[in-house]
Amino acid sequence: MRDMGDTYFDEATDGKSYIPSGTYPAHAVTLEMKDQRKDGTSFRGGSKVFNVTFQIADEVSELKIPKVIKQGNEYVDVKDDDGNTVTIDGSFLKGKKFSSIGLWVRPNPEEGKGWMNRNYLEFFSNMGVEFPDVEGKTKLMEVEESDIVGLPALVKIDNEEYEFDGETRTAVKIFAAYPWSSGVRLDPSELDSDIPF
Repeated sequence: MRDMGDTYFDEATDGKSYIPSGTYPAHAVTLEMKDQRKDGTSFRGGSKVFNVTFQIADEVSELKIPKVIKQGNEYVDVKDDDGNTVTIDGSFLKGKKFSSIGLWVRPNPEEGKGWMNRNYLEFFSNMGVEFPDVEGKTKLMEVEESDIVGLPALVKIDNEEYEFDGETRTAVKIFAAYPWSSGVRLDPSELDSDIPF
């Protein structure tokens, strides 16, 4: 090999910026609902699963987030010489799309099984979906894409591990949605409709 002078690569400063776990401003872009498995059989109890795709909002550029690198199979914060976490602005996340984990709902649950629908209710309610109140009970409805496209939310992003061909892999997913009080619903024309990550 030939020497190239002061040519170095330092993962901490020159490496790819991975997406750190955290909560980010976003807007709902699409909604997909499934009520059966790939083999065509229905889910148990008539359950349905919903996946929401979000686009990270422009406001993420105002955030300072930890710079994260991959060391082996782990994601770690970059530290400076004094041991402090190095931060970068969140603009590299602007416009990126991520899907939620599956939001399951079981229509007409058996007595005592209504708790199974809590995550569905909380996720969509936190986005601003208003379910009707009937005699002091929340009546769950099947959320449709037109109900949520453009709605703002603060979304909790984290890594989800899964097995594929005997190998452990990682996917970035949205695990929760929280109210974004200063967020504004966008018109669908203001959202990018490319395929999510």
